[in-house]
Amino acid sequence: MFVHRSELLRNNTVVVEGDAGVLVVDAGVTGDELECLARDIRERGQTVGLGFSTHPDWDHVLWHGALGGAPLSDLFVPMLGGFEGPRDPLTDYLTGLLLLEEAADAASVVVPGHGSAGGDARERIARDRAYVEALRDGREIDDSRIASPEPGWEWVSFIHEGQVDSVARWRESA
Repeated sequence: MFVHRSELLRNNTVVVEGDAGVLVVDAGVTGDELECLARDIRERGQTVGLGFSTHPDWDHVLWHGALGGAPLSDLFVPMLGGFEGPRDPLTDYLTGLLLLEEAADAASVVVPGHGSAGGDARERIARDRAYVEALRDGREIDDSRIASPEPGWEWVSFIHEGQVDSVARWRESA
């Protein structure tokens, strides 16, 4: 096991080494940190077998293509943050989905931090893309994670409502 620490928010990334690859817990925050983590894993002769986020805050769910494909949840809608200043988290997320799409065909199973494992990486990417594009465009969002969530997950709609409000305020300030 080894640990990386983000200087930005002092987040800890824990990497647990195993025979079939490593488990990465809370991958990191900045692009440089994520690339450094991927390099350290490669230098140890390992590959990422599984990624896990301890909770769904933005600073725990970031990922980088150098680590391999990221887990996609069938319970949570994409959780966006950083709607301040010139950053565009909607475009950033859509760009990340393009990178995931490149690796999707190589994934036989998707194991998200939350939700069920399955072999439907492209379907999950398409669902996340539709959600973010509708949020970006101000369109009605038709997503079962909001409209008819699994029992006990009804609160995901509150995340969605907060994001609709955040996007509206962000657009007004631009």
